[in-house]
Amino acid sequence: MKKTLFICGLFILINTIFSQQRFIINNNGTITDTKTGLMWQRELYFQNMNWYKATDYAKKLRLAGFSDWRLPTINELITLINAADRQNKADWLNIQGFKGLLPYWFWSSSEHGSNSNMAWYMHMDTGLVYYYDKNNVSNYYALVVRTVR
Repeated sequence: MKKTLFICGLFILINTIFSQQRFIINNNGTITDTKTGLMWQRELYFQNMNWYKATDYAKKLRLAGFSDWRLPTINELITLINAADRQNKADWLNIQGFKGLLPYWFWSSSEHGSNSNMAWYMHMDTGLVYYYDKNNVSNYYALVVRTVR
């Protein structure tokens, strides 16, 4: 009887821990990651862009009353997919509350250490991280972020 109660209690505890919602939809065009405290633009801006245009887009964005949007660092992008066990990370994030994420490349603000003409990006299908020429446009998007204060 004690073992059964212990197992039931353990199940309830584990269920409570894992049922906590990671992403909170803010109903203002943003979504907040409770794991990192970062606020993300919820819906993808559907335009291929090079790194320079992506950086400019983030700086000029006015969303939900905030003007401090920026491209995420490569480490911040990686935190989005840490819990994703699916092959297609974009699909998993869309299920979590993001809208319209595509399984393509997303720029980060992180420049490559030895070559300032290159920047790091993450592929939203596989979660793999690469660096490439900042002028490349083909299927590169911006998913912008801000730190919640």
